[in-house]
Amino acid sequence: MLLLPLAQADGVAGLHPRFAAGFAWLRDPANLERAPGRYSIQGDALFVIIEEGRGHDPATRRFESHREHIDVQFCISGGERMDVTTLADGLPSPRISSPVVTSLFT
Repeated sequence: MLLLPLAQADGVAGLHPRFAAGFAWLRDPANLERAPGRYSIQGDALFVIIEEGRGHDPATRRFESHREHIDVQFCISGGERMDVTTLADGLPSPRISSPVVTSLFT
């Protein structure tokens, strides 16, 4: 997990070939004014999902991890609580329908 301000994102852009394009999209002020929805940057290989509203109650949520996708979380305004764990500390949920893509932890 990486946790850093967007202003420092260029320092980690080399970790994945699509990071630079994603960070550039986030830096464009016009994109931060878009309505909630899904926006393609590079087809299905790189896209943005904009959501708004209140966060979820942590007591009703499960941890997740991805083996085929990378999530980049960016808070446009306000604040967001994000809890983290390690794979060693988390227990895979038996309700997983496709563990190849996403693992959920309780």
